[in-house]
Amino acid sequence: MKCNFAIALLLAISLTACTTSAVTIGREMPTEVTSGEAIAFVFSPQFSLDARRVEESEIIGCISDVVRKAHPKLRIVPPEEFRRTVFPDLAPEAAPNTPEYFALILNHPTFKERVSTLSIRYLISVVGGMEQTGGVDVGGVSGPGGGVLVIAGSWDRKSSLTASVLDLRQGHKAGKLEAVATGTPWLLIVFPSPIMIGAATFTESKACGDLGEAVAQFIAGEDTPAAEETQR
Repeated sequence: MKCNFAIALLLAISLTACTTSAVTIGREMPTEVTSGEAIAFVFSPQFSLDARRVEESEIIGCISDVVRKAHPKLRIVPPEEFRRTVFPDLAPEAAPNTPEYFALILNHPTFKERVSTLSIRYLISVVGGMEQTGGVDVGGVSGPGGGVLVIAGSWDRKSSLTASVLDLRQGHKAGKLEAVATGTPWLLIVFPSPIMIGAATFTESKACGDLGEAVAQFIAGEDTPAAEETQR
């Protein structure tokens, strides 16, 4: 046990946090944004055993901010306004958010009438979340000068967001974009020194920022690479 923690101590000191991200874009139809048109975002969390709770307001707010910087004159309809207008008889938590559901009603007269009041050209349904595995170990390391208590932890974190772009005017799916960010944050605390060092990775902000940039280019019809990977 003491040997294992000594190795963990040396390994942790030598580590630096790294976030790797990848963006994949699949276009099915041409896209463009004209004056007077709007877009809307909705979010649906992806559930798994290792999933961590993410809020719609944080994810959609992050993506919207990036899109708004690229298209300052573009009106972005908040999720709450979209649900209140399109699904007035449903409670917000009961309103559908998934691209599979919207694909079934894209050409339904009632749906088309309601979204037309908001002048929405593209509905962007975002699905995803953050998964994290790992944990903290506690142990002791002995030496000539006495013993120390070591608390060491590391986690594997992955944030994945997929955006389906639905053209409400044409009544079809225009494409799908995916942003994935991974990282390994870690923490080391040594007593009685005390020494506390560590490194964070913000995979959520990286994934939503990258997706926002991809969406901004996509709806404008700009050519984008099929896949892009970066490291931070």
